[in-house]
Amino acid sequence: MLDRSRYQPLNSEAPDDNLYQVVSDWEKSGGSGSKINCTLVFTFNKKRQKRDQAILKFWQGIVLAKKQAGVKTGPRKTGWACLAKTENGKDQPILGIDEKVLQNKLALCGYAAVVYKESPIQADKDGVVSEKKSDPQRYRNRRYVSSS
Repeated sequence: MLDRSRYQPLNSEAPDDNLYQVVSDWEKSGGSGSKINCTLVFTFNKKRQKRDQAILKFWQGIVLAKKQAGVKTGPRKTGWACLAKTENGKDQPILGIDEKVLQNKLALCGYAAVVYKESPIQADKDGVVSEKKSDPQRYRNRRYVSSS
């Protein structure tokens, strides 16, 4: 996902601002351990990157304020608490910012992914992408994956 050399521009006038990559025949694990063939569409957007970076900066401020106030928390994977460095376990004092988590989150800023059971787009042999003509219910099968 992070290799932008594999992406194509959405707009030729601003080729670095909005990019996408289509991964056909991507296998997703089903609930019973089965494999489901899907299409994965990665996107990169400069405006989203700036927004994601601003959110992370805001979360850093929250973590530092809560550390200053003596707030205790446990390890979490989402929200501001994912940046809080603590000892393992519940109700531990915040020690500061977890720099490893912060760097991982910063690397994902601007990226998003959508998994389609049946992709609404298709690519021909020359890589030209167009929208498939199919049932409007196709969007019912999509799942969003975000960097933040």
